Amino acid sequence: MKLKEYLHLLRRNAVLLVVAALLGGLGGFGASALLPTAYTARTELFVSVATSGDPYELQMGSSFIQERIQTYVDMADTAPVLQPVIDRLDLSTTPEDLAPHVAAYSDPRTVLISVEATEGNPADAARVSGAVADSLVEVIGTMENPTGDEDSQIRMTVSNPPAPPVRPDGLSPWMYIAIGVTVGLALGLGLALLRSALDNKLRTRADIERLTSASVLAAVPEDPNIGDHPLIDDLPIDDPRGEAFRRLRTNLRFAQVDDTNSAILVTSAQAQEGKSSTSINLAIALAQAGNRVAVVDVDLRQPTIAKKLGLENSAGLTTALLGAVDVAELLQPWGQDELYILTAGVMPRTPQNSSTHVP
Repeated sequence: MKLKEYLHLLRRNAVLLVVAALLGGLGGFGASALLPTAYTARTELFVSVATSGDPYELQMGSSFIQERIQTYVDMADTAPVLQPVIDRLDLSTTPEDLAPHVAAYSDPRTVLISVEATEGNPADAARVSGAVADSLVEVIGTMENPTGDEDSQIRMTVSNPPAPPVRPDGLSPWMYIAIGVTVGLALGLGLALLRSALDNKLRTRADIERLTSASVLAAVPEDPNIGDHPLIDDLPIDDPRGEAFRRLRTNLRFAQVDDTNSAILVTSAQAQEGKSSTSINLAIALAQAGNRVAVVDVDLRQPTIAKKLGLENSAGLTTALLGAVDVAELLQPWGQDELYILTAGVMPRTPQNSSTHVP
């Protein structure tokens, strides 16, 4: 698909894309409103080993910390650490329920442990984060020195105390709306492409040319004034609709150079698609060029040529088919040129189509 076709597709489905974008934006706003607000506070612990200052002891202490620090991180959300927090803060929860709100991690390049707590209130998040960090220090100190007879070699101190977070976690409502609009546009574009792929209607001249090797003789432009001026003899000489029928007249002549048959059939796939108007205007254009033209209305389902031209329809094609009157007596002249009309007459039960005949 070429760029021009993509632009035409977007223009045809502009309403669909706008509606999809609006729905996506509303969905993003709804998601931001329905999601619970959460705040996360963080406490940082510095882990060290008591040494005499000897470089070898410092190196050994650093290796020891790196081996143990991941174990300390994994203990942050365990029951021995969280139960004292619940008791100290008088929380109405259990270690199992509190554990998903607590997280700890450590950068392998440092000796820092970050303890985070997520709550619905900034102050609560800071309190829980600090309490978990204090409890973790106490539990690890007890584990490293179970007898309590001497100082523990592992030292954990709070290097960055918790502070109530200023902003909630997650994206701002505007980001949710922007994401919703983007997703809505993507879905709308997908629906537009699917609609285009499943669309088998012939909308443009290019659609017809892709389906057949036959040449398109003319294309009649859409005219908002066709209801007031359906016939081209009422239009100015430079009107695009009149010019289209004159172009059709000329191209038909070139298309029938080697064909002695002067009959032209005008038909369509469905009713109300312009057979009668096309037959009349083509006949007028042919008559204006000096031809003797007869229009025969063989649309016996919904004949309209007599009404469009203001002619009598009590006798016509059906009368001639019954042999009651000769065809020459049923032809009604119309206009200033040699244009004659054979109306449909009284309608029988079997419908047919319309045709234009050039004698």
